Amino acid sequence: MQHVVGLSQQIRSELARNSRSANFAAHPTVLSYNTVLNTWAKSLYPEASNHALSLLKQLEDGKGGVQPDVFTYTTVIDALAKSGTKKSAEKAEEILEKMEALYNETGDDKVGPNV
Repeated sequence: MQHVVGLSQQIRSELARNSRSANFAAHPTVLSYNTVLNTWAKSLYPEASNHALSLLKQLEDGKGGVQPDVFTYTTVIDALAKSGTKKSAEKAEEILEKMEALYNETGDDKVGPNV
């Protein structure tokens, strides 16, 4: 498990570096970030949901060069659900409400809840 956690952290660092690169071919896509988030969500690492939330915040703040989509949000919700705490459940509900608000505001299916 430590290998997966370490690898995810390396990939996340590389994504951040590439998002600032002048080489547009190296820029990460939302799929790149979703893959890292999915790794966190599927890990048994106790801090996985915190890492997922941190990465989501970076994307929402425009620091990743891409906007989160429905898969980004639902993967973070999955990581929160697996952490099993009341605080995580509340945070997951906040994210779902944010998705609904974004969808209602923009009509963009890329951020609308799909369940």
